[in-house]
Amino acid sequence: MEEDKSFLEQSIELYLLKNKLSPILVAKLMNKSPQFVRLGLQKGILPIGNAIKNGKWSYYISPKLFENYTGIDTRKEAEKLLNEIKG
Repeated sequence: MEEDKSFLEQSIELYLLKNKLSPILVAKLMNKSPQFVRLGLQKGILPIGNAIKNGKWSYYISPKLFENYTGIDTRKEAEKLLNEIKG
């Protein structure tokens, strides 16, 4: 569990500093698994970004498309999660 928290914390900080969303953070915000997000992007089912395979999969998730699709205030929720993690 600590390892997952570490990845989640890194994902939140990446978003807050560089406005880049990861499948890990998006999954947490949607109450889904990271695999759900990755497969949804790979299959073109989730209209929040793109997945490209060039040897391995790379993902781009648009904060604006994510917010429009889910109605989630990403920055507010990311800050809230980070505060919970850091205690």
